[in-house]
Parts: sequence; structure tokens; C-alpha cells
Amino acid sequence: MKKHSYVFFGFPALGHIGPTLGLIRKLVEQGHKVTYFNRLDQKDMIEKTGAYFVDYESSSLINTCIPGTEIDSLKMQDFHVGLHKILLSCTSEILEKIKDLSPTFHAVIFDQFSIWGQIFADTHKLPSFCSCPMFLDSTENILPKLPSIDRCDAEYIQKLHALNKYTSSIHAPKDVLDYLTGRKADWVITYTSKFLQPYSSTLYNQERFIYLGDRFDRKHSSNEQSLEKGSIIYVSLGTIFNGNLMVLQDIIDFFSNLTYQVDIAAGGNDYVYHKLKTSKMPPHIRIHNFVNQIDMLKKCSLFITHAGLNSLYEGLYLSVPMIMIPQMAEHNINALRLEELKAAYLINSFNEVKLKLPEALASIENHWDSYKSSCKIIRESFFKSLDNTLVANKLSNIASMYRKQKSHLA
Repeated sequence: MKKHSYVFFGFPALGHIGPTLGLIRKLVEQGHKVTYFNRLDQKDMIEKTGAYFVDYESSSLINTCIPGTEIDSLKMQDFHVGLHKILLSCTSEILEKIKDLSPTFHAVIFDQFSIWGQIFADTHKLPSFCSCPMFLDSTENILPKLPSIDRCDAEYIQKLHALNKYTSSIHAPKDVLDYLTGRKADWVITYTSKFLQPYSSTLYNQERFIYLGDRFDRKHSSNEQSLEKGSIIYVSLGTIFNGNLMVLQDIIDFFSNLTYQVDIAAGGNDYVYHKLKTSKMPPHIRIHNFVNQIDMLKKCSLFITHAGLNSLYEGLYLSVPMIMIPQMAEHNINALRLEELKAAYLINSFNEVKLKLPEALASIENHWDSYKSSCKIIRESFFKSLDNTLVANKLSNIASMYRKQKSHLA
């Protein structure tokens, strides 16, 4: 097999990096070189795969995806426009740094938020793979949630125009969405199964969509814990949108007089951890700043989650029924799909937790076998998807094809 050099333009969010690590490790094991760009605090995690790490050295990325700052602080209704502004700023800054990067790579892999990755691939005429750690979505579906260009504020328009220096294909919010949804990419890698992905049979069944649903190198057994007195209930709102103390306090209040062991993870949010840790808690409720989520899911009976796709994937992989409390728009999309498949109970609004939590727990308790069975069906769909080895082989075959074509044109 011919060895290739890949560049990966990542994005500094654990839910975006985590799903990629198995694939990167496999590419390196096969003898390929992977140069992985990200923020410096992600270096150790990425270097463990054997990839060569490069710091973006981007001031625009410094506060992005850190609890309590940037994306986390965006109001729900301003999320899409606010996210675009952040990503456009990052794109201009990072493209200025990488525009003269020696094009010795054979293919570009980039996180769906890393718009600069696709522009780099276009500039150097390299095959592009969009790494999509969320459910696939279309420009047409998202566009109605965005204002038209004439109603965008001056700052947004200025950031759009700044990219004219690097590409002629971004003029309006629709163009930004074409990058963020992977429409511009040659191939899209998504870390779920075709069964779990909404509308896969009609919208996402082309060859260009690669379903890496079996993404753990090590196979984990299904969690066969039952839900009974003393069972562990694990609570986490993820690692970004995890600052909702009201939700966590409502959960604590509800379980204070019940007989379950409750473990709450603050997801690295020091403020939340300190506030909860210094509050008086019943002995059966434990507060952690950060936990190994896979290890926790192996022993818990129920997972109360914000419905981030990475967390849902891990819960489903271990066959753990869930109560979902979405914290932002993407989480709602994920949660609705799991509710549709009857694998989890959805509390539609974090303002309804106090009211709905008793009903949610009763539903899980009374229909335990049904929830468990639905989780296992989805788990099996992961095993029917591609794994890291098969996707690494697919990338290598594509890169070889492009190199062959390029040599014929030379």
C-alpha cells in the first residue's frame, strides 16, 4: 500500500476531536503521516495517536469551546449567526498563517467547523474529507434559521468580505453553510451509523458519505446493569454547554430523597464544580470535575445527558437508557432522533426539568426492557457500519487515485 501524507485541520472541542482519534491512530499504524492542526491544549491527546501536532497559534481560537466563553455564552436565538462570526474570524486568521504552507500533502481532512481546511484543499487541488461529528444536515434545512445578508449586522458582512482574499466562493450566509454542512467537500466522514442518521435513506446515501459508526478500536461489551435500588445514575451536561446550574440543582433536588447513587460530572467547568462541591450534598450524590465517561457508562444504569452526539453515541454503544435535557439547538435535533427511536426520554426544555423529571424516571423504570432493547438495536447498527481500519483503507485508496491522476497530468 502506498504511504500518504494527510493534513488534518481540527477544531478545539472534545466532541469534535474524540471521534477522530481512532481513525488518525489507524492511519499512522498503516504507515501514513498525519499532520494534525489544533489548539495547544489539545496537543497531548492528539500526539498519543502518533500524529504530528501543530499549534494553530490562533488568538481567535483561544476562548473558543471553553466553558463560559465564546460559543458557550451565545444566546440560543443568536447561536447560528454568532457561531458564523467566530468561525469566519478564525478562518481569516488561520488562512493567513497556512496559505504558504508547503503543499506536500496528498489529502486534506478537516473538521466541519474548520472552513479553512476546505479552502486550503481547493487552493492546492487536493481531495477533501469533511469530518462531521454531528448529525449531517443540509444548507436548505438550516438556512431559514439565518437572516438574509441584507439583515446581517455590519460585523458579519465585514467578516464575510475579509475572506475574498482567499476564496471567491463565500458571499452570503448560505455559502458559509455550504462549507459547514460538508457540501463543498469531496467526501464526508460521519461518526454514526446510517440507521441512526436522520434521513440517511433519502439525503445521505451517496458514496461521498462515509459512515464510521464502529469507531472504538477496542470492543466494549454491552452494559447489562438493571435499574434498581442503589443503581448508579450518571449525570453530565458535556464539556461546553455545561454551565446550567439550575438544571443540575433540579436534578440534585429530585434525587436527594431517592435510593440511587448519583454521580454528577461538571465536564471540566471549574466554576460549576466549585459551586456544587461546596454545597451540602446527601452522601449518595457525588460531584466530579471530570470523569472517564466510558468507564462511568460501563457501570451506571441510567445516563442523564445534554444530548450531545458524542455522549449519545457512547451511551448507545454501551446500551445505557438515557434521559435527555438538550442545552442548545443541535442537542434538540439529536434528542428528537433518539426519542423517535424510543431509546431515550426527552425533556424538551431545561426549564421543565423540575416538573418532568419524575415522569421521565417513571417512564424509564416502567418500560425498562423497551428502552434497553432500542439502545441495543442502535448499538448493533454501529457494528454494521465501517470501522477505523476500513475507513483508513478507503481514504488511502482515494488518495492513491488522486496521486495517480495528478502524475498523469504532470
